[in-house]
Amino acid sequence: MELTARKIASRQNTILMILIATALIMGGGGSPAPLPEMAVQLGALALAVIWVLISPRTWPDAAPHAWLLAGLLFVMPVIQLIPLPPALWQSLPGRELETEALALVGAADSWRPWSLAPSRTLASLLAVIPPAIVLVMTASLDRWGRAMAVAMVAGIALLTMVVGAGQMSGGDGNALRFYVPEPSYLAGFQANHNGNSAAPSGFTLNGAACS
Repeated sequence: MELTARKIASRQNTILMILIATALIMGGGGSPAPLPEMAVQLGALALAVIWVLISPRTWPDAAPHAWLLAGLLFVMPVIQLIPLPPALWQSLPGRELETEALALVGAADSWRPWSLAPSRTLASLLAVIPPAIVLVMTASLDRWGRAMAVAMVAGIALLTMVVGAGQMSGGDGNALRFYVPEPSYLAGFQANHNGNSAAPSGFTLNGAACS
């Protein structure tokens, strides 16, 4: 039996709420905690597939600028991973020591990516998958669905403060200190206190994309 538009919208709202909550709670560990970060990324892809299966016509409903912004999230890390010819790569600033080291192993003439840390750049590229999906999902919803998304972010922010209070009040071996055992500051679901905000922690604002 074909789902009604209201049921489709309700299920899509639920999918988006699950994704936002998962990203906020599990995505704050950054590169030192790759498994939760990977779970957020794989979960985002799985939820996107479910979203499409529910109503394939919904994705095109997103405004063109939402697709554009989602695509722009990938531009910089992708550019930094493109291999460059040796002459161009060696002419970039800060490549002297790297060029000398490559020459010692006979790899000075190899094509190298712009990034000096390709593995970290790739991690940043993967980290923008959830925000790109959330961006397009949110742009596909009506005003009520978007209001629910904002409410979910606010609710998790309040939960973060509750968790942070437990982090500050607990003694040694506090189970609420998920990533760093240091008891002197409130981190909530983040790996560091600088990331403790209402911004989606599994997104490009988190430690994973900024570390």
